[in-house]
Order: sequence, then structure tokens, then C-alpha cells
Amino acid sequence: MTVDRPDPDNLDHYAVLGVDPSASPGEVKRAYRKRAAKFHPDVNPDDAEAPAILRRINRAYTVLSDPYQRDRYHRLRGFPPPGHAAPSTPPSPRPAAAPTPAHVRETKRKQAYAAEVARRAQRAGVDNSEAHAVMMEQIVSAMAAAQQPPDRSWLHRAAIGLCVILLLVVALWLSRL
Repeated sequence: MTVDRPDPDNLDHYAVLGVDPSASPGEVKRAYRKRAAKFHPDVNPDDAEAPAILRRINRAYTVLSDPYQRDRYHRLRGFPPPGHAAPSTPPSPRPAAAPTPAHVRETKRKQAYAAEVARRAQRAGVDNSEAHAVMMEQIVSAMAAAQQPPDRSWLHRAAIGLCVILLLVVALWLSRL
């Protein structure tokens, strides 16, 4: 591959356009226009690779011209963010984010469950894994019971009774006509 002719199989968008990863959007656009004009199939009708090269140039420009896609491409390829030089030292680890209320509730729930397992295990004289297994069986059976449809047979009987009453009223009304 020569410097002037991009390889259509090259995965580096910057190499395809011939620009540096820290290139500005204007530089990317100029490089795209220059390469697209140079390798367009209408300009090079005898070149069988020209359409593939132009597709690759278009794809590179599509990714690098959109700020969101360019940022994503940078993160996937390990480049510094667009418009920034590479850091001289590795970045320090990010400080831990403050826990959200949902995270705090989940942590408290887990701690309460662990404390309950330990309390039941000590009372029963077994180790925590056995107490955990028993509690899990209880939880699963409670969940299964909660998923059972409620008994609505009284509702069905009441509906049938109302229908019978309605039929009797209609029959009495029709008999008076």
C-alpha cells in the first residue's frame, strides 16, 4: 500500500483519510474531500478497486465527522479524546461515585438477609449455608404462592346469580306485555 492509495481493508479510519487522530473536524473534512475526489470511480474508470476505496473513505468520514461516533471510535481504539493530545502520564483512577439511594437500600437489604441467615443458623445449630438453603426454599415457595391466581370462585357465583336475577326480571317484564 502506498501512502497515496488507502487500503480498502484497513480498519484505521485516520490512515484511510491520511490524517492524525488529533485532527480537527475541518481537517478531516478537507482530507475526505481530497481523497474522495482523487479516488472517485468516475475519475478512475479503469481502476477496479476505486469503488471499494471510495466506500472505505466514505465510511471513515461518516465515523469521524459525527462527534458521537468519533468519540466512540476513539474509546474503542484507545485513542485520546478528539482534539486532545495523549496524556503524558496515565490518568488516576476515577473516584468512586456516591452511592445512589437504590444502591443503599439494596445493600441494607442484603445485610439484613445475611444477619437473618446467621441468626437462624445459630438458633438451629447449623452452618450458614444450610440456613441459607432453608430460607431460599421458603422464599421460592412464597413467591410461587404469590404467583398463584387468587380464588375468585365467589365472584363467579355472584356473576351467575346476577345473570339469573336479570333473566327473571326480563321474563317477568315480558310476561306482563
